[in-house]
Order: sequence, then structure tokens, then C-alpha cells
Amino acid sequence: MVNLELYKTFVIVAKNKNITRASEILCISQPAVTKQIKKLEDQLNTKLFKRTNSGMLLTSNGIKLFAKLENLIESIDKVEYDFINDRIIKVGTRGSILSKIFFKGISKYYNSFSNSKIEYKYQYIEEMLESLDEEQLDLVLTKRIDDIKYKNLKFISLGFLHDVFVTKKNSKYSKKVYSKKDLKNEIIYANIPNGNPVSTRVLKRTFGYKDLSNNKNIKPIESNGIIEILKNEEAIGFLTKEFIQEELDGNKLEVLQISFEIEPTEYGIYYNKNNRFKQLNELIECIVEECKNI
Repeated sequence: MVNLELYKTFVIVAKNKNITRASEILCISQPAVTKQIKKLEDQLNTKLFKRTNSGMLLTSNGIKLFAKLENLIESIDKVEYDFINDRIIKVGTRGSILSKIFFKGISKYYNSFSNSKIEYKYQYIEEMLESLDEEQLDLVLTKRIDDIKYKNLKFISLGFLHDVFVTKKNSKYSKKVYSKKDLKNEIIYANIPNGNPVSTRVLKRTFGYKDLSNNKNIKPIESNGIIEILKNEEAIGFLTKEFIQEELDGNKLEVLQISFEIEPTEYGIYYNKNNRFKQLNELIECIVEECKNI
């Protein structure tokens, strides 16, 4: 029985002359690419490639096979793409991280594949990961959480985001350097409504709290609400620096001076290893290229 995947792998390696690049395009490991080439060579009882310093070069039989397959594989890919072209990619995210961090990757994807469609679901992290595990979502763009319970979900790290304590520009809180002890005595507006697991984790580790639910000094509220409070009142907020860079640059808010460090938080892409398809792979590739280490 003909295994089209073997021939497709052969064509990709032949075009790129590189196992590593082929593995990235096919979204499989380098050993898996090598194994598929070896399997095809065994099936056809001939060597298809020569490994050289210039990469994977075709043998004489490889050249003959490539000439027969190149247009055929492209036609098959086009048929597949045409059939799935109406599939909507469902992405779970939050408004801040989408607009401030992932917009370049999304924009590149739209520019490259203008007929594709993306539908956004704005949910809390744990809800999004549950939907991703059940394949109701195709991707989740978010910060990384601890101890994920879904074995089918994988994470692609793109870098780190930094949480900070912020206040209104030139407020009364701007005049000193705060210790952890100082801040424990202040009211802090934090982006932890409904137990946001990432911000909750960072605050708990920063202050050594076991629980935040009964802490009267930590006021849970959404990011936009915190920003509005800080613009109009002398108060302290706990927010992700990259999300409020515009307000910082515009001298509306400033980062509080502190005498300790706050751990950075990884951000990136969660995907379900059982749910990978061509358009989704293309979207992931655009996001990784444009958003890594912003």
C-alpha cells in the first residue's frame, strides 16, 4: 500500500536539502524524518540521498523520483488545502496578551493567508486549557501555568513577561523604595479576578502567602479596571509591564521602586498534540517567528 506521507517527506527534504528544516515544516522530529526517508529507500530498494557538507543531495535515482513527485505532491497538498480552507481556527486568549504580545504573529498570518479565518474565545486560563484538551479550541495564547493536568497539551515558550507594582505618575508612592513588608501593609489592586492562576502564583510566591482569597489588602480586579483606578487615584496596582508599556511611556503610570525581585513569567502557545493540521501549523509558525522574545 502506498504511503503518501513517505513521498511527501521525501519531496520536502529534497526541496530544502536539510533534515532540520524539513522537520520544522512537517512538525515532526528530525529522527522521524530520517526514519521515513530510510523506510522509503528500503521500500524502493535504492538510495535517494547523499549526505554532504552542502546538505542532503539527491542521488541519480532520487532526481528521477523527485521529477515524478514534485508536482504530484503539490497538487495533493492543494486539494487538501482547498477542502480544509473553510475550517475556522479557534484561538483561546485574553484581550491584553493578544493585542500587546501576539498581534505581530497574527498580522503576519493574515497577510500570508488572507482567506483563512480565526475565531477568538476570551476565557479564563483554566477554561481555555480544558477546551483545548477537548479540542474545542485549536490554540491557546497565554502565560504558562504550573502543574498542567492535561497530558495531550504541549507548550511552546516564546519568552518572558514581567509583573510589576505600578502607581500614578508622581503619586505619593513614588517617593520611596518599598520592601515586601511595606507592601504587605498597602492596598494592592491585582489582576486576579476568579483566581487568575498566573498572577496569583506570582503574588503568593512574592509575599509568601499560602492563600489570597481572604487577604483584605489584595483587591482582585481586571487589568483595565486597575489602569483606570491608577490614572485617577493614588493607589498601587499589580500588572504585567509589557501590557501597560504605552501608559508608562506616556508618563501616566510609573513602576514602583522595590527592594526585591519578582520572578518573570513565561508566555507562549499551548496546543493539543492530537489536533495539528496544515493551517494551524502555519499560524503557529507565524506566531513563533514574530513573537519570540519580544
